[in-house]
Amino acid sequence: MLYQRKLLVKRLNELKDEWIDEGELLRLATPRINNIDQTIELIEKAIDNGYKGHYTINVLSKITALPRQTLYRWEKERILTRHNNQVSIVDLLNTLRLIKSRLDENVTLS
Repeated sequence: MLYQRKLLVKRLNELKDEWIDEGELLRLATPRINNIDQTIELIEKAIDNGYKGHYTINVLSKITALPRQTLYRWEKERILTRHNNQVSIVDLLNTLRLIKSRLDENVTLS
């Protein structure tokens, strides 16, 4: 996963403390998403039902119940990549699984 340097620096500058531990750094760098388990399950079901290609952000938002603004922001932050103005639903699923694993790791680090 790639991170936009300017955004991460901005988040770091907003902190009051001079020192930061690894868990806090991962939390700051990792995108936030509510109900990630439910979203992953929803996408897995969509893939099982034949949604396996590339889709516009508008369509992905409808399939996944993720806000379009979130998907556009992730594209801007280079968390998602569009090809020919579309995103692979499988790439989105893999990205969400990676985010979940990092969030789970963060819980154990804290």
